[in-house]
Amino acid sequence: MKINIVGDPIAKARHRSTRAGRMYNPQSKEEAAAIWFIQQQKPVNFEPFTCPLAVTVNAVFTRPKAHYGTGRNAGKLKPSAPKECVNPKDCDNILKFYTDAMNKIIYDDDRQCVSMTATKRWAVGAELPNVEIVVEEVK
Repeated sequence: MKINIVGDPIAKARHRSTRAGRMYNPQSKEEAAAIWFIQQQKPVNFEPFTCPLAVTVNAVFTRPKAHYGTGRNAGKLKPSAPKECVNPKDCDNILKFYTDAMNKIIYDDDRQCVSMTATKRWAVGAELPNVEIVVEEVK
């Protein structure tokens, strides 16, 4: 099963607390949006997986404007622009966010995932930022 969510990838954030000591989830709106996109892409009459699964999450980020030249070099990458996507969002937190969002929709629980892979890269050309998720049964 493949799921594609257009938009900047989201990393799982820690819960926060107020001065009064009450805990809250700062990402509740982002999680609701991700769950909505996942539900829209699952097949009709789909029953959540109950077997061991392999999950692959490929995150594609928009390059910052600072990676591009200006003036006549506008639109061209600077030679100093990094080739690899090393940005503040950790692969493990991105993986955690999306595997948690798929609970009870694609599978019963993310503990069924026996193999997980996460990659992140920069968008190429006119490619939009997105997250591609592949869920496969482990035979």
